[in-house]
Amino acid sequence: MSKGQVAGRLFRINPENIEVLDSPSSFKNELFSIVKNAKKRVCISSLYVNQVNEFNDILKNILEKDILSGNNDLKIKFVLDLNRAIRSRIQFEQLAENIRRYPKSFSLSLFRIPGTLDIYKYRILPGLLNTRIGRYLNIPLINEIIGVYHIKLYIADDNIIISGANLSEEYLSDRQDRYIIIRDEKHICDYFEKVIDLIGSYSYKVLPNKEISQPCKKNIYQLKDELLALSGCPDVIDQLGSEIRRKINENGNYKDCVLMLFFQLSKIKIESEKSVLQKLFSSPDPGSTDITIVSPYLNLPDYFNKFLKGVNSLSIISGVPLNPGKGILQGIRSLLLPIIYDDINQLFIHKLAKEENCNIYYNEYNRQNWSLHFKGIYIYRKIKKILGNANGVKNTLLATTLGSSNYNERSKNRDFECSFVLIPPENHPLEDCLNNELGNLRKHTIKHIAPIITLRRFLCIKLIKYLKKYL
Repeated sequence: MSKGQVAGRLFRINPENIEVLDSPSSFKNELFSIVKNAKKRVCISSLYVNQVNEFNDILKNILEKDILSGNNDLKIKFVLDLNRAIRSRIQFEQLAENIRRYPKSFSLSLFRIPGTLDIYKYRILPGLLNTRIGRYLNIPLINEIIGVYHIKLYIADDNIIISGANLSEEYLSDRQDRYIIIRDEKHICDYFEKVIDLIGSYSYKVLPNKEISQPCKKNIYQLKDELLALSGCPDVIDQLGSEIRRKINENGNYKDCVLMLFFQLSKIKIESEKSVLQKLFSSPDPGSTDITIVSPYLNLPDYFNKFLKGVNSLSIISGVPLNPGKGILQGIRSLLLPIIYDDINQLFIHKLAKEENCNIYYNEYNRQNWSLHFKGIYIYRKIKKILGNANGVKNTLLATTLGSSNYNERSKNRDFECSFVLIPPENHPLEDCLNNELGNLRKHTIKHIAPIITLRRFLCIKLIKYLKKYL
């Protein structure tokens, strides 16, 4: 992939086929429904699967029905992160059992981020991980700090759910994320099945005897060229820019619905996110632009300062999920992360406020017994429009981003991400649904109060300036 090229693709879709889901329960209901009715394919891409026995029962039921029908057409494919998947040991065993029972219909691939310790190649899993030192060191968790496979896609036949949610109990009950379901768009689902197959070819395979085989393709650095070739859109970034300009110029009459996707894995030189965001934020009149950025793990790369230059307002919504988990490393991580990310956000806001004359709002997610996993960027632009009998100005949604990225240093440098840009048609119910999605989230936020800067906090902030690119 040469410099300046983006690994991605742009689709035009029928806005009537898109629905914005508003809650974990809606996500669960729609996901289970489309999978129950699947006849040809189910493709799941997630960080991990955990504590969803009901979903595993659905998979077994549809596989049994397919076998009894005599068709044997149904194929179920999973791609998960190698290290995170094996930490969810019970669920991992259940998925592996499906491979033993349905070897021709069920596949499970485990993707390893380059640079992480190859626990299977060096046979660490059956040995060190089962010793006391292995349990304390938690090799898979250490590997996750280095990087994870983070793409979240849920496909059943010609339906796809795009989200940042993992397939785990808390994401189906009380962890708020974003969920967009697109129905009856075969070309999009066909494309992503090919993507999942391609990534699977560079992943470990779980065999029917529960052994782990090495990837079919071992040179991971060739993946970027294959992704680019599969996407078939060397000028996708120019296509995106053209759509943005057209929506601005049509001044309220834009009727198309565009979905662009892009990949990010800088460890193998797939670096798309910066170019896409730069194209989105570039505007002939940034003073008419309002930006909202939502991410639980917000640690914006330095280039955001340049991209946000001159905007009318910036609104930030954040809040690190509190999930103590098990083990010493998990406990330390859960204790420190909220403090660290809060300080990082304060540094960013302070720097931007010094350099730019724009309104900055910082809110934290605050909903009892719930946590935030929602991420996305909303770009609004003021346009002149006839309102009633007079000319007025309307704030219209130019575009929104969604997917797996947290728009932080980790997403930029360490994880394998797939993100999307959705450009909705103006004056269409989809635009209203996206506005309501953000409005409903704001109802569960409170204004952030900057902490008192003690000497200890001051020294921590100084240290974070040098460590932020690793978080």
